[in-house]
Amino acid sequence: MSLAPDDTRFFNRFQSLRIPLNEWTHHDHLRLAWICLRTSTFDDAVQRIRTGIQAHNAHHGIRSTPDGGYHDTLTIAWVHLVHAAMQASPPAPDSRSFIAANPDLHDKWLILKYYSRPCLRTPEARQSFVGPDLKPLPSCARE
Repeated sequence: MSLAPDDTRFFNRFQSLRIPLNEWTHHDHLRLAWICLRTSTFDDAVQRIRTGIQAHNAHHGIRSTPDGGYHDTLTIAWVHLVHAAMQASPPAPDSRSFIAANPDLHDKWLILKYYSRPCLRTPEARQSFVGPDLKPLPSCARE
């Protein structure tokens, strides 16, 4: 599936590790999730996002430790939330339109409706996906 030129440019910048750390925002994580979900299956999108964020972090000197760096549960939970929003809303022509049409996703603390802070702070949640402890993530059909 083809992407809008702006999304293609963004994704190419991300893949080539040219997004400066101070410009890598929650909004960019949402864009990345939408692009990957739009162009591949859910499982493939998860793997592309995982490896991409880990490469981005490594490029910028961010080490994954029990207390910092890449966080698998947050990454995968947000992919679930973006995927559910994609299925619940009309198709969007590009990531920016999708994000504008789904203002709930703008709140980076939305994840706390599903996960308690103690659950997210565990080393296990950083290292691999842990299911939510407060309420289930929205269900979505997975291709």
